[in-house]
Amino acid sequence: MRRLTLAALALFLVACDQAEITVRITDAPADELNAVFISIEGLDIEADDGSFTRFDFTPPRRIDIASLRNGRSETLVQNATIDAGSFSGVRLRFAPDFVPDGVINPDPVTRNNGATATLDYVVDRYVVPVDFSVDELDRETLLLDVDLRASMLQDDDDIAANRYRFDPVIRGIRENQAGRIEGTVAADLVNRSPCFPAVYLYEGRETEPTALGDTAPPLNSRRLDNLSIAGGQYRFSNLEAGGYTVAFTCNADADDPESDDADIRFLSVRSLDVEVGRTSTADLN
Repeated sequence: MRRLTLAALALFLVACDQAEITVRITDAPADELNAVFISIEGLDIEADDGSFTRFDFTPPRRIDIASLRNGRSETLVQNATIDAGSFSGVRLRFAPDFVPDGVINPDPVTRNNGATATLDYVVDRYVVPVDFSVDELDRETLLLDVDLRASMLQDDDDIAANRYRFDPVIRGIRENQAGRIEGTVAADLVNRSPCFPAVYLYEGRETEPTALGDTAPPLNSRRLDNLSIAGGQYRFSNLEAGGYTVAFTCNADADDPESDDADIRFLSVRSLDVEVGRTSTADLN
């Protein structure tokens, strides 16, 4: 009886050195893309000492990133056990050649007009920086926010837009430390002709707006929702507390993540603060 008691105690002490983690992936949508499937064979949680806790997906996960917008997300790891400690990031391991059984059209990209395209991965691994610590018996949820506008690249000679390169731009955030920004864009801004409308987000108040290819690019950018002659709406979710700047442009189609000289004109700029668990509003007019 004494042996059983000591064994149970030892198991209890081991369990007390561990915590639980959930990792979800979400997206800020890209222009003119209806579906973008990426394949992930696993992820690793990176500790401050450089070691990794590994999670493998068998078979790899094939996820339509373009569908994960406006608060939707896909769970990669749920309530998984990790050792208590301090951590610095999440490493995604991609599976570029994976196509699930039964998939009729292997092309992973579909444009809004129905045309499909291939997708080449610039890297097969990508580390998302996110600092967090978990004590024994803690539970932590991390959100990996993919910026597809900045991640999906095309060659200048690809006139038919039938091939893309995926060079991931992903931001990590602790779910319990996040707030969000939402607002409207006035009709007189979006009804200009021509207009390819988008709202850009920057860290810090009174930040000077820049383009995607700048040395200090935006934190995120997105097309408008519910666009009509009455105006449009936008939302940025999963933001750490602090100051931010939002800026509206009508020529977002001229932006290029691989160019540092895009002439993007911003027509309205606002600064505001974000608080954990709250929605901050910034209307652009």
